[in-house]
Amino acid sequence: MWKKLVLATFLLLGVNLIFAQYKVKPNGNGNGKTWQNAASLQMALSMSQSGAEIWLQEGTYYPVQCNPCTETDRKISFVIPNGVRIYGGFAGNETNKEQRNWQANKTRLSGDIDQDNSSRNNSFSVVFTNNVGNLTVLDGVIISDGNAQGNTASNEAPMVSGGGWYNGSIGTLESNPQIINCTFENNAADGFGGAMYNMGAFEGICLPFYKNCIFKNNQSKYDGGAIYSNGSFGGNCNFILEDCLFENNFAGSEIGSGGALFNNGIEGVCNPKIRNCKFDYQSASLHGGAIYNQGKSGEASPIFNNCVFNKNKAEQGGAMYNLGAKIGGNSSPFMTNCTFYGNVAKDYGGAITVNGDLGGTSEPVFRNCIFSNNVGQIEGDLFYLINGHPFLEYCLVDKSNCIQLRTALGNQSRVDCGSGMIYNKPPKFQNPANGDLKIKHNSAALDSGNPDFISLNVDINNNSRSLLENIDIGAYEYDGSPPTKLDTFHTDSNDDYVSINWIYGREYEMSGCEIQRGRDSFNFETIAWVPSIGNNPNGQFYQAFDVPPQRGETYTYRLHCFEKDSCDQYFGLDTAFVRPNEILTKAYPIPATTSTNLKVYFPRDNGQNRLRVVLVDYVGKAVIENEEISPGKGWTSYQYDVTQFCSGIYYFHIYANKEKFIIPVIVSKL
Repeated sequence: MWKKLVLATFLLLGVNLIFAQYKVKPNGNGNGKTWQNAASLQMALSMSQSGAEIWLQEGTYYPVQCNPCTETDRKISFVIPNGVRIYGGFAGNETNKEQRNWQANKTRLSGDIDQDNSSRNNSFSVVFTNNVGNLTVLDGVIISDGNAQGNTASNEAPMVSGGGWYNGSIGTLESNPQIINCTFENNAADGFGGAMYNMGAFEGICLPFYKNCIFKNNQSKYDGGAIYSNGSFGGNCNFILEDCLFENNFAGSEIGSGGALFNNGIEGVCNPKIRNCKFDYQSASLHGGAIYNQGKSGEASPIFNNCVFNKNKAEQGGAMYNLGAKIGGNSSPFMTNCTFYGNVAKDYGGAITVNGDLGGTSEPVFRNCIFSNNVGQIEGDLFYLINGHPFLEYCLVDKSNCIQLRTALGNQSRVDCGSGMIYNKPPKFQNPANGDLKIKHNSAALDSGNPDFISLNVDINNNSRSLLENIDIGAYEYDGSPPTKLDTFHTDSNDDYVSINWIYGREYEMSGCEIQRGRDSFNFETIAWVPSIGNNPNGQFYQAFDVPPQRGETYTYRLHCFEKDSCDQYFGLDTAFVRPNEILTKAYPIPATTSTNLKVYFPRDNGQNRLRVVLVDYVGKAVIENEEISPGKGWTSYQYDVTQFCSGIYYFHIYANKEKFIIPVIVSKL
């Protein structure tokens, strides 16, 4: 009996541990079981075991409070135990987690432990995790004002890296927290990773998951202004970033690379998956304004989907630098539906530098991507290649051809362009000056992507792809009013005019159309302007009329339409034969050498019209005399042999419908 009682007690205790829940508020001093008896955060962390939840009331939390603060104080962090879930954003009266509002109820974990609004004596790392699994969660908090500027031998050790958060795993252990709805701001490091440092080196595994996070105004003295992820020397740091924004992060106040991310795969692996993320205004003093992928003797080949690189800058690789150097090294990112705009390299590679030197490999792939207004101030607006080999298909670029995409060093360098490329076309962003890189309704990127390449059926804003007939190129799917679609264009001939008709299946932001007429398909003149009736999502019919200058001719008509921004978007092409209201006759060639051709047109020809043809010489003698029958509607041609005739002028006398026509014919034997 007592054994059953002990077992039941143990099971009950286990349930209490799994579902333990602590209410926390700033300066709380209770046991955390209720909001009225809320605990401090440090107390709740000390009591929590795997499975526990900690609810944070809005406000600011400090790892310790001191003034003045010692180095010992600065070493104190919020240490999250394995499997503990922390949620910010509570008002302090909720009874279930779904009632919280983390956006309205700001919850801050601050390293400004002396509260002097200066970073000088702030916490080395605000948050610390070590060897935690993926059931460890931090959700809905702001992590700010960490300052890792301690005195240690290694720039990758705690105290000098990961000002906002140091996440560590060395050896065969793992550290894989989930970081959701969090903001990292104003954190700094004297080593690496101003906002966060992920240590997975030396056969460690470090796979954090980021979702809907913001990183802004973080900086490092060396590499990784926001995040430094270390999978070197047999380690693995294949983390995931989803729906995150990076803004104004900086690497290299002394010298550094990777303003937002530094992915270190030296003799190891660091292949993150990055989707639906924006990198705005990142900078690095050396390489990779937004991202540096280091696959030196290892692997650093991230996979990107629906990402934006906007106005980042560095010395080389304004947006990204890929290093796959040395034997076995590989840095070949795979990028789908990404947008590169306004990135600047002080030297080379305005958008991207691709380095596969010293026997390494760097062969990035770009599909359904936009490259616009990137600048390499010395060379290479898009790519600078050091024995590198990018491949592009279904991309829109602001260069005239594939060759113009690169500046290269090394005889192994080349850029290959596959199908679906769009050259020398502006992407027509909504408002690029203000960072709005959504495309307009008349962008060449609209409906021009290849859906076979996408793994996500949504764009960077989680809007459905294929809003219209196809997917768009770039990170954003067009989500405005459906653009103009020309359904039909045709012409109809009548006795006295030509009717020109066209139908828009839908019409949006059109100015109007020119009607152009030509004798062939190459040379046209504008004969009319037809203004737009106005926007109509359900179809619009237009009609115009032309009284041509000469009957009996075949004309080609072309529709040339304009958007309100003067962009010419739509064409239609058709031909019309203009019937005469009288008999027409022609003779050719002029001069005739072996034969002459007579053409006759009857305006109402039922195939029963008869005509008498007489060819007379210059003295009036008939040299040919025939009775002919027209075979039906249209022009009828008759051919006559003149090989036996002498050079001179002859005349066709044509008798038809009680009318007589005379046409001169020149015969030349010269």
